[in-house]
Amino acid sequence: DQGMPPKIPGGATLIFKIEIIKIGDTPPPCDPVTGDGCSEKDVEYIEKMKQRFKHDMQLMREESDRIKRIRESMNDMKSDIDVKEWADRRVNILEKLADADSKEDQRYEL
Repeated sequence: DQGMPPKIPGGATLIFKIEIIKIGDTPPPCDPVTGDGCSEKDVEYIEKMKQRFKHDMQLMREESDRIKRIRESMNDMKSDIDVKEWADRRVNILEKLADADSKEDQRYEL
């Protein structure tokens, strides 16, 4: 109750204004290596990307960057929240797949 003199005197009433962006449960990020936190849609996407890129980390990162650019352009639009969330989940999956493949390649080099 001491405040923070000189700007906030002792006993002052602080009023905060907040903005609620979203209410609800946010699903945990999907771990494409273990499958933890992955929905059926995530698993289908993981398999599709594994077949499409065949463990080519560079192509996975390029696809991730492409989705990020599209996602960033959605910030200025009134896009569907679900579409934005799915774009974010896809980026997360691709980056984790690329990282996992990178670690596996490093293990073989040792």
